[in-house]
Amino acid sequence: MLNDLLDEFDKLCQMRHAIVHSSRILAGKNAVRLNVPPNNQKVLVKTGYAQLQECASICISCVMALNLKLFEEMMTRWAINWRKIDDFWNSIDENHYFTGMWDVFSSEIDRTDAQLAEMTKTKCKNAVKKEFHV
Repeated sequence: MLNDLLDEFDKLCQMRHAIVHSSRILAGKNAVRLNVPPNNQKVLVKTGYAQLQECASICISCVMALNLKLFEEMMTRWAINWRKIDDFWNSIDENHYFTGMWDVFSSEIDRTDAQLAEMTKTKCKNAVKKEFHV
């Protein structure tokens, strides 16, 4: 899923480049990257409200997917890797380490969105501990 989102984001970047640097003309490397067949006519990038909303959706989805991937990696480090480092890990500071990551990765807006599962720091920490048998 993340690769698909990054591919879509790359397409946005190609179109943005054409808009900003080529007066909306999609040509050269941008056209090649988007698999636009050669054409004698100028291909113009046009954006309306619906296209702008789709662009925003792609960007938001990409950021959320990347954040989730990074959060999963950091939770693996917190639950497994860091605990193996004797001169680093201190079980007294377990909550402090988790809180630092929670503060960076959690979104108050997303946590209260009715479409997303409401998650508290404690619920998340307990779920991670259960997942990794900590």
